[in-house]
Amino acid sequence: MKPPEIRYAARRDGVSIAHQVFGAGSFDLLVSLGLASHLDMAWTDPDLTRFFQRLATFARVIVYDKPGTGLSDPIMQVPTLEERRDDIRTVLDAVGSRRTALLGFSEGGPACLLFAATDPERVESLVLYGAFACANIDEGLLGGPDEVAAQRRLEAAHDDLERSWGQGKLIDYYAPSVANRLQRSAFATFERAAASPAMARGMIEAFRRIDVRGALGAVRIPTLVLHHADDIVPVFQARILAGGIPGARLKILPGRDHLFWLSDFEASVSEIERFLANLVEPLKQVFRL
Repeated sequence: MKPPEIRYAARRDGVSIAHQVFGAGSFDLLVSLGLASHLDMAWTDPDLTRFFQRLATFARVIVYDKPGTGLSDPIMQVPTLEERRDDIRTVLDAVGSRRTALLGFSEGGPACLLFAATDPERVESLVLYGAFACANIDEGLLGGPDEVAAQRRLEAAHDDLERSWGQGKLIDYYAPSVANRLQRSAFATFERAAASPAMARGMIEAFRRIDVRGALGAVRIPTLVLHHADDIVPVFQARILAGGIPGARLKILPGRDHLFWLSDFEASVSEIERFLANLVEPLKQVFRL
């Protein structure tokens, strides 16, 4: 697939959000990526390209760089979660998507969840992958020493990333099964292109403040929660999401790569495709699409 055209959507404050649209599926799927992204560099990564191409076989895919990262305009402050939610609305309006499925990955998950809770008429279904409800849960609320240790590992990883942004350490924590010297060098280039050190530190601090537990019960659309069993984002986060969202389906997959497209992602994408297809097909029958 040829890299799609980069387009820009303007927010009310004039900030431009870089986005792409590709694929010719029968429904829209907006993908909200994690901590930082860069749409041009995404298509130089053969693994991420294959992942995008796979999604494009069954959906019209919408991806974007969050303001402050990648090809979107720089911003002076780290946005609130509500502003991230509004960015999703801005992109959907720009591409003419009146109703969409949402795939919220990692830090993109809470923003998608909040959008689904506040704008349900715009959302067909929700997939949360490697996501979380509250990044900084009080240890007294965790389910024992294993969960406490998992939470501390994540916090230590983010402390290290704040200190070392631009050195490629994302791969050590987010895709350890494929980490090597060559990949670390490539990730260092990505990190430097995707966000400045100051913006990266700000995003990690904002990550730590995210808490959407109060919004879980307001999500009234079909939801799939996917997670790797040994992800750096602790698996108990997936259970909190699935337990709090009415009717949500939880699927725990084997593996430890948070950046799941760098390993064997077919099982993951097949789960997503089956979930979305089972929702879309009845609608097609009703409306004779």
